[in-house]
Amino acid sequence: MEVTGFDAASAWARLTPEQQTFVGVLAVRLAAVGNRLNFEHDFTTVELREVEDGESTALTEFYDKTEPLWADLYGWRAN
Repeated sequence: MEVTGFDAASAWARLTPEQQTFVGVLAVRLAAVGNRLNFEHDFTTVELREVEDGESTALTEFYDKTEPLWADLYGWRAN
């Protein structure tokens, strides 16, 4: 199974600098929004929903926008 043997460092090295920047920006956004719930506990119900929606949106965007890079990440693309 390719996922269990996936080498993230090698996958990262296969990406172009532009692709690395693209993925990095998405990852930082996801990390910032996703970790917000771990450190802020005084949200109103409305704020909590907004943060949860932001986290869901960031995760979906990360998956959707990185899917086209799978061939590069897994080394499937012929050079």
